[in-house]
Amino acid sequence: MFSKLQYSILIYCTIIICIFDYRTDATNVTFIPTPIRITVADLPAPFTTQSANKDGNIIPVPSDPQISVSVGFTVKLFIDDLITPRFLLYTPTGDILVSEPSANRISCLVDSNNDGYPDERITFADASNKISRPYGMAFIKGYFYVANSNGIRRYPWIRASRQISGEGEQIMDIDPSGHWTRVITMSPTADKIYIGIGSATNNDADPLPRASVQLANLDGSNRTTFAFGLRNPIGLAFHPVSNELYVACQERDGLRVITMSPTADKIYIGIGSATNNDADPLPRASVQVANLDGSNRTTFAFGLRNPIGLAFHPVSNELYVACQERDGLGDNLVPDFFTRIRQDEFYGWPYAYMSPNLTDPKHTLSNGSSVRPDLVARTRTPDVLIQAHSAVLDMLFYTGNQFPSSYKNGAFAAFHGSWNREVGTGYKIVFIPFNNDNRPMGHYEDFVDGFLTNPRGPDTFATPVGLLVLKDGSLIFTEDGNNRIYQVQYQQSTSNSHCQHFVSVVFLIIWQLFSFLFKHEIN
Repeated sequence: MFSKLQYSILIYCTIIICIFDYRTDATNVTFIPTPIRITVADLPAPFTTQSANKDGNIIPVPSDPQISVSVGFTVKLFIDDLITPRFLLYTPTGDILVSEPSANRISCLVDSNNDGYPDERITFADASNKISRPYGMAFIKGYFYVANSNGIRRYPWIRASRQISGEGEQIMDIDPSGHWTRVITMSPTADKIYIGIGSATNNDADPLPRASVQLANLDGSNRTTFAFGLRNPIGLAFHPVSNELYVACQERDGLRVITMSPTADKIYIGIGSATNNDADPLPRASVQVANLDGSNRTTFAFGLRNPIGLAFHPVSNELYVACQERDGLGDNLVPDFFTRIRQDEFYGWPYAYMSPNLTDPKHTLSNGSSVRPDLVARTRTPDVLIQAHSAVLDMLFYTGNQFPSSYKNGAFAAFHGSWNREVGTGYKIVFIPFNNDNRPMGHYEDFVDGFLTNPRGPDTFATPVGLLVLKDGSLIFTEDGNNRIYQVQYQQSTSNSHCQHFVSVVFLIIWQLFSFLFKHEIN
């Protein structure tokens, strides 16, 4: 049996191990971030390089993965064993929802012992609730909204419930072809919803509401086009200070995202195109806005190939979108982008990209003029251009208090990674800084990197997707390659972090030693 001294040492070791966090399963390599700025003048001519077809090769997580993170921060595993985790959302009672489209379900992650980490997964919704490839989610005025590939459904939500019941109400139908992801956000006035709808093609002309941002009442009524020409408006968010709407867009590449207006009276839905660069009819490739019940849906912005992220800035209340752009024009065309969007703006897809001076070859006549010069002339230049084929998949504004003040009200974006580039790119989390006027500074910088182990493969052990700021101010993100969620925390000094990890390892060794002594009943 143990002596009193051995028992005492065991108790102290247990206490110290509980204090020091040993969840880190990766070696963190810190770096000082540098601005990455891409301008219209930097863009090559179409077909300067051949168009590659190289999907990312998902490799198992290495036994000692090397994850790069901005200096002062640490990255560690938050939870694993999910099924293609995508979008993240807090419930009003503090649980975490994660959409898992390939499993056709939404999971509720519960922290039952209040240690800051989920220890239970409950199915919040599945096919029995008419869930169909769920992506964007929102809680608005007593309802739970989900952006399925085939439209927007809402369900009455009973406070503290960890499962929804019934089939809910389909408040808006959307063609599920092409870009199937849908993003949705609520207006700062909480009376409208904005929906991002990707195009049906890569760069063929789709009729509205494809490749646009749509605006509607909360019940889905009175839907109109808010902005258009956005191939795949994959992220939408209102700025936390200015309340202006920003979009992150993936060019020429279906997801649905949804966000609520800051006034809580509208919902905004991003709907991607059905194709790469064929013209899709609206509401494809647009952001739609509607009433909270889905009525009065209109197009808010369009020409957005796949508007995959939508969010209102927390100060300006302007709507921002992250958009995936078109493929097939070469390694460095066409940039994805992040930008503020306003009513009736057009962002080029499929006739132009980034500027009225850059027309898509597929829609250019032999004399050099566009088949739609009227729309080309309206093409807006986005606020921040992103390396082509990065495949931005989500964005959010940082409103927590853990990170340094320079991150406050700036945006984070998740890059899922390329398939249409000779040398792989993306597979990381980036930060988009804002200035004192609550506008983007025009560049982005790497924040978490290192998952791409062989760019020529490309080989990667993580494909980032969804983002969420936790209540303690840390950041978590999903990745659907090895089905994990990672957590990023700020440390006062990286040396403290390394010391903490070292001490944890030492005491784990001590614990194993005394377990051995106990097993052999050594006095």
